[in-house]
Amino acid sequence: MHELPEKVVTCDVLIVGGGAAGLTGAAAAGGLKTILVERQKTLGGKTALANGMIWMPGNRTVKSRPILRPHQPTGYMLQARAYVENAVAMSDENGNGALSTAATKRIDTFLTKGPEMIDFLRGRGFRWMKARSGFPDHQTELDGALSAGGHTLDPAIFDIESLGSLGEYLSHDGEVPLVFRFEDF
Repeated sequence: MHELPEKVVTCDVLIVGGGAAGLTGAAAAGGLKTILVERQKTLGGKTALANGMIWMPGNRTVKSRPILRPHQPTGYMLQARAYVENAVAMSDENGNGALSTAATKRIDTFLTKGPEMIDFLRGRGFRWMKARSGFPDHQTELDGALSAGGHTLDPAIFDIESLGSLGEYLSHDGEVPLVFRFEDF
């Protein structure tokens, strides 16, 4: 990346990490002077390792799924909630599988604000495949899991040249990339 000059640099927003969360934060900065710092030579973080997929139940991009309406969960969203609650409960450090009030609030926020984040990113030019992803939930044995996929957004294919000089910060070998979807395996 670029070396910063050895002087004090001021900004309104400092984002540490160029993964999906950091890049989303930069997009949300809305005209504020923003600096994004990344220790790697490329951007994308762990999301790049997952081929850019985002796991987000209730997203409006996948037309075959209902739209989440606050306080009116559909059967699909109740299933997604069950999966997230079960996955979080499995990681309970006390080993009793109980959800704390804080965990429940975070799950509520994830399931209601997450689809809004996807809409925000779409408004900033992000695109995903229109076809429903076949990528299964990671822990298919949990109640609420979708073993045939449906929560995951697969990124749309785009021309890297459209990024101009920023394309050099993507992980690729310079050759024509092979893009795979889960269904291709």
